[in-house]
Amino acid sequence: MIARDGMLDFDSMQMRLHPAESRVRRLSAEIPAIFIAFDLLLWDGKPVHERPLEKRRAELLKRGKGFWISPATSDLKAATAWLDRFEAAGLDGVIAKRLGLPYMPGSREAVVKVKEHKTADCVVIGVRWKQRPQKLATLLLGLYREDGEVDYVGSAAIGARNHDEIAERVLPLLDESSDRRFSEPNRWGTEGLEETPLRQELVAEVRYDKVQGHRFRHGTKLIRFRPDKDPAQCTWREVTPTHRADDPTVESLLESTA
Repeated sequence: MIARDGMLDFDSMQMRLHPAESRVRRLSAEIPAIFIAFDLLLWDGKPVHERPLEKRRAELLKRGKGFWISPATSDLKAATAWLDRFEAAGLDGVIAKRLGLPYMPGSREAVVKVKEHKTADCVVIGVRWKQRPQKLATLLLGLYREDGEVDYVGSAAIGARNHDEIAERVLPLLDESSDRRFSEPNRWGTEGLEETPLRQELVAEVRYDKVQGHRFRHGTKLIRFRPDKDPAQCTWREVTPTHRADDPTVESLLESTA
């Protein structure tokens, strides 16, 4: 992982993904990362993965020299506090693991990811087409900056069940005179779906799990439209967490297991 200013820098980590090996080697030197272990499956030929979680953890702490180990707790209050405040360190959740079980690859019985879902009101600034002009694929979402300009922050998929109702709302807002596009260049060389901007008159409430950099890290879920809300009220304050002096950093979390 890569941390900058106490926060997980997922964008920099993604930059290290590239189809060319020479590029990967250069980026690994330019953007160094650290290795964090969270489990131990095999050591010196011994099948540690067959042991229950608590014994694997003890073995990891015993062998963990020269690399970082992820923090862990069996205290529900501490884990809840992590979940409440991890966003300040750029993290979006915690991993809950069942004690007494061996490593079970691909199983939800032993491991589950727990993360909070939040909501935000965004101005709808465009659409992507599945098949123009009949079928819409996604709504493109924006938030206003302090200077009055709008940042593209992510998308919300349009389901088949609600497609016609959504299309009735957004198609009259198509702004064919604008040449703005929202997707960044794709370094994998694949073409994206066609996009069309909208007049910025419609507000949508969406559910999201994490903001990474200047985007929603994953796709959002459309909850409802907000005809009662002025689009100008959809600002970055919607998704900016309130920082506290005692918020955890990536470094402080790792040092807790040093």
